[in-house]
Amino acid sequence: MTSTPSEVDPRELSRSSAKSISLLLSRTSPHRCARRRGSSRIQGAARALASLVLAGLCLLLTTGRGALAQDPDRTGPLHLFPAGADVALDPNGFLFNPVWRGSGAPSPDIEERCRFRAGTGHLEERTLMTTRGPCLSAAERSLVTLNEAPTILGLGLVCKTNSQIGTVRGHVNWFPVTATGLLHGVDYSRGAGQDNDVTIDLVVEEPAALTTGNDRRRHSGHRGYHIEFYARESVARLPAGSSWWHALRASLFDADLRESVGDRRLAIVTGLFGLDGVHEFQSELHPVFGMSVLVDTLRTPEGRLQERWAVMVQNLANEGDCATGRFPLYTGSERDADQHFVIDFGWWAGAGDARVSLGPSWSSHATRLPRARTDPGRHLYVDFQHPRPRPTDEDFLFLGTVLVEWTNDGRGPWEERFDGWYPDDLSFEVKAAPDRDVEAKALEELRGKLLGDLPGREAIMARPQPDQLQPVAAGPLRPIQPRWNPADTARAEATIPWSYRPVLASCGPGQSTLDPLCKGGLRWALAPSYTVDPKDAFTPFVYLFMASHGWRGLGRLGEALQAFAWRLDVRWDQLRLRSPDPDQDADPRGLGLRFGPSFQADNFRFTDNGVLSPYISPRITTFFGGDRVRFGWGAASGLHLQIGHREFFAEYQGARHKGARFQHSVALGVILAQPFR
Repeated sequence: MTSTPSEVDPRELSRSSAKSISLLLSRTSPHRCARRRGSSRIQGAARALASLVLAGLCLLLTTGRGALAQDPDRTGPLHLFPAGADVALDPNGFLFNPVWRGSGAPSPDIEERCRFRAGTGHLEERTLMTTRGPCLSAAERSLVTLNEAPTILGLGLVCKTNSQIGTVRGHVNWFPVTATGLLHGVDYSRGAGQDNDVTIDLVVEEPAALTTGNDRRRHSGHRGYHIEFYARESVARLPAGSSWWHALRASLFDADLRESVGDRRLAIVTGLFGLDGVHEFQSELHPVFGMSVLVDTLRTPEGRLQERWAVMVQNLANEGDCATGRFPLYTGSERDADQHFVIDFGWWAGAGDARVSLGPSWSSHATRLPRARTDPGRHLYVDFQHPRPRPTDEDFLFLGTVLVEWTNDGRGPWEERFDGWYPDDLSFEVKAAPDRDVEAKALEELRGKLLGDLPGREAIMARPQPDQLQPVAAGPLRPIQPRWNPADTARAEATIPWSYRPVLASCGPGQSTLDPLCKGGLRWALAPSYTVDPKDAFTPFVYLFMASHGWRGLGRLGEALQAFAWRLDVRWDQLRLRSPDPDQDADPRGLGLRFGPSFQADNFRFTDNGVLSPYISPRITTFFGGDRVRFGWGAASGLHLQIGHREFFAEYQGARHKGARFQHSVALGVILAQPFR
C-alpha cells in the first residue's frame, strides 16, 4: 500500500510530484488549509493578501485533487487505519496526527459505537469482540489486539479484573502512531497499588483519533491523548545531572514543579495507540516510544536562534498494571540487526541551514550517536539508529538534549512553523526548566531499591534492575547515512507484547539466608495470639507452612493436594467448657493442634516491593488437656504481607472443640523461611 499526501503538509508534499508548491505551503497547517494562526499576529495588507491567495490555492487543491485533502469518510465502520487510502506519515511510516474515519467520527463514544467485550474461552483465552457496530475496517480486525492484566488484582477492584460480564480488563491496541500537541498535567502514579507510570496529556488539534473518554474539561475545552511511560524503564535510569529530564524526574516527587516543567510545552510523541478499557476507552499513546519536547529558545552571541529539545527514544516498554509483557518498537525489516527511529522537527520557511548538535545526554548505548539530515524548506530529520529489539537483548534508551541552530531567520516568527501542531486558540511556552533533580531517598524509591542490594533481591522482585545510562558525547551530529530515506508506505502491524524474560538469578552458595525463594517449601512463624473469648489472654503459638511435593505419589489426589499450602498450628490453649464437670477444671489448659489448607486466591501489590494477600484456612482441631482429647473444627482468615524478603501476617482465628465454647482470637506475627535449604 503506497501512501501519498492526504493534506497540505510540507512533510507529505515533498514526497509527491507537487514540489513546485511545497515551499509556498511550507508553513501551512497539517490539518487546515484556509485558517492560519499567523494572520492573527502579523497585520498588514500584504499578509492578508497572501493569506487570501493561499486560501484560494488550498481550496483549488482540495477540490481538484483528493490526495491533498484529509476528509475522512463519515460512512461505513468506525476505523483508524484506512486500508487503501492516502494518509499522512511520519518518517518511520507511522500515521502522523491520525483521525478517526467512518460513522461516529471525529471523537466517538466507543461504548456506543463499538462496545468492545472480551469473551473467556478454553484455557482462559480471552477473545476481543465488537458487539455493536459497524466498527473496525476489515484490515484492522487483523491488527487490533487485546492486552489485559493476567490475573485478578486488588480484590478485583484494579483493572476491572473481577468483572464476569466480558468487560475489557486492559487495553485495545492498534499500532504506533505519531502525534503533536501541548503537554498538560504531568503526574506520577506512585503509592500502594500503583504502576509507577509517568502520565501526561497531549492536547492536540482536532479532528484527531480521540474519544469521548478523553475529557475536554481538563484542557480548556480541548481533548488530548493520555500518554504514559514507565519511570523505572526511563527517567529512573538517569545518573545525576542537569537536563529537562532530570527536572521531570524531580517533579514526580514535588507537585509544585510539575506545571513549570511540563505544562503548555510543545511536543512530538510516538507511542502505541490504544483505547484504555478501564478508563472509558480514552485514547492513549501508551507506552511512549519517542518523545521530543521543545524546552526553550535563545539567541547565540552571533544572533542565531537556537532551539533546545528534550528527546527520549526507547525500543522496549511496558503498558502498566492493566496489561502484560513489554512492547517492542519495530521500524525496519526482520533481517536488519539495526533499525532507525527518525524524528522530523519540521522546517522554518525561508530560514538558512539548520545546524544540529547534542547537548547533555545519556544512553544505554553511549557509543551510538544520533545523526541529522536537513532537507531545506521541508524537513529537519534526527535519526536514532539502535539495535532491533530482540527477546534476549537489552533494551535501547536515549534521554538527552538536541540543539537546533538556524543560520539565519526565516520568514515570519519562528513559532509559526508549528501551526497546526496544536489547537490554534492555545499557545505554547518556551522557558528554561528548573535546575532540579530528585533527592537520593526518592531516587531509591523510584528505582525500587528501598530493600537495598540484598543477595537474591532480583529473584524476589521478579525483574532485573535496568542498567544506569551512560553519558553521551556532546557536539555536532554527523549526517544520516545516505541509504536511509523516509518511509512512503504506512507501517501498521499488530503490536504484540513479549512476556519472555531471561533467567534472572540463581541460588548459589552465597545467596542470602533471608531469600525464601532459595529455601525449601517450609515456612514457620512464632507469634502471640490474643484470645478474646473465653478469656482475655495472650497465647503463644507456632505454625508451619508446608509444601506438599511429597504427595506427588498419590496420583490425582496428590495433584489436588499440591494446589494448596498446608498449615499446622501448635499452640498452648485454654478452653471454657459449656457444661463443666464439678470435679474438673472449668477452664482446662493444654496443647492445641490445628491443621488444614490455606487458600490465597488474590493479591494487592504495593509498588513492586510489597504484596498484600488475603487468605482463609479451614482446619480440623485437636485439644490435649484436662482428662481427655477433644476434637473440633475452626478457621483462620487474615492478610499476608510480603515486603521483599520479609513476610508478616495479621489474622482472626476461630475454633470450636467438643463440649467447649467457641474460641475467638486475633494474631499478629512474622513468617520466616527455614534456616536450611
